Amino acid sequence: VDLQTENNEETIGPELVKIILFTIPYIMSSSATDVQEKANGMVENTDIIASEPHVLQSLVDPYPGNGTEEATAPNGVLSLLQKQLQNEAAMGWVLECLPRPWKTQLEPEQADPLASAPKHTLPAIVIPDVLIAGPRPLFPELYFSVYAHQDIETVPAMSNIASCLLRDALVDTINILDYNRNATARFLIDIDCYFSPGTFVKRATPFDRLRDLDDGKSTWKPEDVAVDAVFSQLFQLPTPEHKLVYYHSVLTESCKIAPAAIAPSLGRAIRFLYRNVDSMDLELSYRFMDWFSHHLSNFGFTWKWTEWIDDVELPSINPKKAFIEGALDKEIRLSFAQRIKGTLPAPYQQLISEEKEKDTPDFKYNNDDTPFSTEGKEIFALLRKKAPEDQLQPLIDRIHAQALSLHLPDPLVPSTDAYMTAICYVGSKSLSHVLSSIE
Repeated sequence: VDLQTENNEETIGPELVKIILFTIPYIMSSSATDVQEKANGMVENTDIIASEPHVLQSLVDPYPGNGTEEATAPNGVLSLLQKQLQNEAAMGWVLECLPRPWKTQLEPEQADPLASAPKHTLPAIVIPDVLIAGPRPLFPELYFSVYAHQDIETVPAMSNIASCLLRDALVDTINILDYNRNATARFLIDIDCYFSPGTFVKRATPFDRLRDLDDGKSTWKPEDVAVDAVFSQLFQLPTPEHKLVYYHSVLTESCKIAPAAIAPSLGRAIRFLYRNVDSMDLELSYRFMDWFSHHLSNFGFTWKWTEWIDDVELPSINPKKAFIEGALDKEIRLSFAQRIKGTLPAPYQQLISEEKEKDTPDFKYNNDDTPFSTEGKEIFALLRKKAPEDQLQPLIDRIHAQALSLHLPDPLVPSTDAYMTAICYVGSKSLSHVLSSIE
């Protein structure tokens, strides 16, 4: 409270409050029986900080709006958690999603094993007088979800404390296990093993099948909750904890491990993000484009492009059209134009121009008007024949001498340019070509 009072832009204070609030549910779901009053008091005391939106919250809003419609107010994790805990306190701390393995069904004559179990005193937590900031600047955390506005609830509603608890556990898993994307993906697939039975529906249950479930049964899909958590990090502003490609790879590995479960979830996520790309923060729209093209490159560049055919005729400055064009350009960089063209319906073909279909760039020294074009072409011819350096050096010296006679500012630049341009052009077909050329 003191930190926040001194400076309303302070983020360490709210972060400490968030850590405290996230701890309370686990204490309340433990075997401890004398902490309810303390927990209620802590929730009441933190309300002064947690209930007010942070002044920096607007800086990290993933959907600031498109200028024509009123933007939706972002939901801060801290304020959400505060409200959820207040609701749980009013209901007697049910916390249905947290397992309680010690609450087993005992036989009438069987003694409770916990009654005689040894108890251990945990060391006191000492908060340092001086808080040292970490390597990343702290910003308010917002609750980002790609499944929050569906007609069937496949992830916990933001009013349910499970939304924050599940997200927090998964985000910690994702960010702590960054050294092994395969293990991370496996943990995400197995999320339903770590929470109370009945928290989730069976894995890979089709979305439409959820309508047939009995009333009162959970419709939360474990794969949706897992994918949602990864996207919350991939789309975190200003920067996520790890490189973006790590989150790309986690989604890719998850899809490879459980394609029947993850692929449909990703499809619905992509459609949600695309629908809202015009109100999305510009940085996040680029991240979406990068991930989308990268992900498709791992799965044969297949996507249901027919769903977006109507948007092909939009002007290029339209966010949806710009996304389509940008994604196709990135796909071409990850493959080649003819292959990408083969994956697209007819209306999209016009978006890949003849210029983009060039497998190799133009060799500028083929133009006789280019300075030193004769020497450039000769260097290229010698490099293709893998001629020794002693045959190339006279040409480089000739360019250098001409540059000196022309009083160019830096006579080394033209000769270096001709040599490197020829090397790059020889190797322009592929990475193996350029490596061979350099060697």
